[in-house]
Amino acid sequence: MLERADYVGCVSGAKVDKSEVFAWHPGEAGAPVIDESPLVMECEVVDN
Repeated sequence: MLERADYVGCVSGAKVDKSEVFAWHPGEAGAPVIDESPLVMECEVVDN
């Protein structure tokens, strides 16, 4: 995952579509979760 993570961190989303770099699914709170990620933490804002 390191090479792909480096790629998405270095390339502008305004110039390249990075949405297909990782396979993902929506998490419980609706945030995108990378399928092969060994650890996932979702946070939800409850008060601002």
